[in-house]
Amino acid sequence: MAPSRVHLLVSDAALGARLSQLLQGLGHPVTALGDPDAAGREPAGAVLAAWGAMGRDPKAAVKRLSKRGRKVLLFLDPADFFGPALAKALSCGAADVLNADSGDSVLAGRIAAALAGSRGEEDVLGSPGKD
Repeated sequence: MAPSRVHLLVSDAALGARLSQLLQGLGHPVTALGDPDAAGREPAGAVLAAWGAMGRDPKAAVKRLSKRGRKVLLFLDPADFFGPALAKALSCGAADVLNADSGDSVLAGRIAAALAGSRGEEDVLGSPGKD
């Protein structure tokens, strides 16, 4: 089964380039989006988004995207990671909430784990039963 497409929604160009490279390294095609409503127009298995790029009501945007069967992974700025934004992000149905300042290996591992179910029977790290 082919890897699922991932929509990327971030306002920070450096973070966007970094995430795009990580996703492509995991074998996922990436589409950059300008707003959360654009995600509804193209099929994808997941959306990786910065909390601040989710529009005026990030909680409602995450719920809309999740109802369409997409996994939503949210990135928070380090200053917001242990504040009210984290509680909101977790309570609205995000598959995971990540600190944007985490190292590449941490982000790649957490993204791979969250997207594993988006590829059907084969996970993003290899076939089941293989090391």
